[in-house]
Amino acid sequence: GFALLASVGTGAPVDAASFTGRFSDLALSPSLRTRLRVGTRFAFEPALGGSLHFTSLAGTTRPDAAPVSVSRTDGSLDAALVFDVRFGAVTFGARAGASYLLRWQHYRVGDDAVLSLSPFMADVSLRVSVGLF
Repeated sequence: GFALLASVGTGAPVDAASFTGRFSDLALSPSLRTRLRVGTRFAFEPALGGSLHFTSLAGTTRPDAAPVSVSRTDGSLDAALVFDVRFGAVTFGARAGASYLLRWQHYRVGDDAVLSLSPFMADVSLRVSVGLF
């Protein structure tokens, strides 16, 4: 099947010699997935897709407190695997995912590198689903 996931977090503080601020990432992630049932209670769900990341870094320079902000749009290639256990209409699941950013995330203020992120990302999450129909 097809899925569309949107994810956003609270962001992460960035504190460097020449800058202080916050990094944030909003991602839209379409994927193709299939559900592989193992008996009546268990299922695996592998997924492949991509993401569009809308990132921003905002804060102030040091020592003069001048405001600085930059926004970028970057893509990534994604893979994930979900394991679900069903109890009646409620399903509990664990998800593990990996992504590769297509562009290196490197932010500078003047000559100072204030944030450098690996192109490889991993995430683990839990989910609860309730069947309505």
